[in-house]
Amino acid sequence: MKNKVKLTAAGNTALIIALFAVLSVMSSYILLKSHFVGTSIDIVFHWSRIYEIKNSILNGNGLFLPVALNKFNESGSAVMTMYPYLNLMPVVLLSFVVKSFVHLVYITFILRNFLSLLVAFFACYSFNENKWISFVFSISYVLSTMTLFYSFILMDMGVSSSLIFIPLALFGTFRLITDHKWLELAIGMSALIFCHVITAVMIAALVIVILPINWRSVFNKATLIALAKCVVTTLLVTSVFWIPFVYLYLHNQISMPI
Repeated sequence: MKNKVKLTAAGNTALIIALFAVLSVMSSYILLKSHFVGTSIDIVFHWSRIYEIKNSILNGNGLFLPVALNKFNESGSAVMTMYPYLNLMPVVLLSFVVKSFVHLVYITFILRNFLSLLVAFFACYSFNENKWISFVFSISYVLSTMTLFYSFILMDMGVSSSLIFIPLALFGTFRLITDHKWLELAIGMSALIFCHVITAVMIAALVIVILPINWRSVFNKATLIALAKCVVTTLLVTSVFWIPFVYLYLHNQISMPI
């Protein structure tokens, strides 16, 4: 009987993942077949960064790019130094296989939606342990018009990739409060910092607001220890980004954007 229950649960999970794959393809298939990419506000900046990293690898300079302290268009060098590009690495690696820029854009969009659906589902499921509620949540969140707009129309790779991990940070906050579990929040905040600093700051501010509201559950030994572990782990994981930035900021004149 237990084996049958396990098989049924595994089958439901496999069905949900298969549905996510179908929905991800459907979200971009028509656009992929159109062989057309519309220009947007940030497409030049973000996709130039992708090909800059690719050229750096091809020229033998490795994954770590030199930071240019001169202005990039009219953005200012602060944009370049505060722009983590680890979230661009999967696209860079995919560009070695997919030669067409149009196909690369839409395949990236499909994979982004699929990963986002998975993260949203498992983040929600870890909190409520109900697969179908989590399924509805992930569909509602990932395939909403606002999320699709920021993920595709603006071509803002930082915001788009950060939207993948917001559910992980928020449900991680709730798990910290209710179950004293800190790892999910630490992973979510670390991923957000590596994707988009501004979004990470906004979500961190939201977490700081949520915690005092639930002060009866937060201000106890177990929760405070879990919160301290989360903060320390996040700082250590993201130190590969913020330590070099602090060094650059203290030793160079950073040009701030308008």
